[in-house]
Amino acid sequence: MERIRFVPTVDEVLGVALPHLKEAEDPIVSFGQGCEGEPLMQWQLLERSIRELRERTDRGTINLNTNGSFPGKVATLCDVGLDSLRVTLNSPHRKYYNRYHKPKGYTFGKVVGSLTKAKEKEIYTSINLLVFPGFTDRENEVED
Repeated sequence: MERIRFVPTVDEVLGVALPHLKEAEDPIVSFGQGCEGEPLMQWQLLERSIRELRERTDRGTINLNTNGSFPGKVATLCDVGLDSLRVTLNSPHRKYYNRYHKPKGYTFGKVVGSLTKAKEKEIYTSINLLVFPGFTDRENEVED
């Protein structure tokens, strides 16, 4: 898939997302899929876009795929109409999370905070678990 090389405007986001939300069967629009960078870095664009979308339709699901680096921004997006959140991690343990993800400018605690905020706001919350046979399937990883 060819990636876009610019940050879209709110109108450009609406131009793609709004018709889909209004017309598709069981529509979902999603910000962030994993390769194009962290969508929370554009949280103001997301906030304005989600607010505008929800002012024009209550149909469908608005999702955010994120590393969960900014729980306050996640809470703001939930407040304006975000419906679901998916946070990527490889382990529920700070040590292993840090070894793999090597976070810069945020901490494992912030990631947990984003998941907690989303649950408090009662939006659908999930973990995109990166699976590594021999590691992820160890008993303590599965239990935690």
